[in-house]
Amino acid sequence: MNQFQVQVYEQLDKLDEYLSSKNQSERLLLGTLVGIALAGIVYFILFDLSTNIKLNKNDIYNEILTKVTEEQGYIDSMENGGFYALEQRIRTSQEEIAQANSELELLKKLREEIFVYSKDWFLTFDDASKAATAMGLIVNGTDIAMSGENETLGGMRYSSFNLFGHGRFSSILKYMDWLETYGKFISIDSVIIESKDNRLNFSIAIRNFRGGA
Repeated sequence: MNQFQVQVYEQLDKLDEYLSSKNQSERLLLGTLVGIALAGIVYFILFDLSTNIKLNKNDIYNEILTKVTEEQGYIDSMENGGFYALEQRIRTSQEEIAQANSELELLKKLREEIFVYSKDWFLTFDDASKAATAMGLIVNGTDIAMSGENETLGGMRYSSFNLFGHGRFSSILKYMDWLETYGKFISIDSVIIESKDNRLNFSIAIRNFRGGA
């Protein structure tokens, strides 16, 4: 038994002796007063606990309200431009990715189907048509009887043909650039581009030089 418990029991013993020395009415009155005092002590203890609990609840509520207000302010700021700007950046990135994928597929087609050179850098109509198709052009046909194998120009044998079809202007320009960089023995004699029947038609005369006569 510790010192505090000893003191409590001593005080209770003294209280018991004191009450024993009194008559019944005095003991009843004194017990009532002691009960009231104890009830008051218990009440104030419980009131203090309830006040602390209430304050804790208020603190928690205020903290939650503050967080909600901050988040609402952030959401409002995003709705006033942030979300729109973010959406625009995402859409732009998606478009750039789609464009890059499209160009990658085009390069794959060119690599796998088109860049096939003959031993003397001769561009066949088949290769020229594949290149045009891979670049999004519609090839309608050719005029391979434009000149024969035995034609010469400046001591160089050559053959030529016309490739014609239709498509977008940017695709036509890309195709012409491809023709010009295909090889040193290729030349473009003429290019005709005209708008007809609600589409852009083209006709390209291609000459192949095949060495000395």
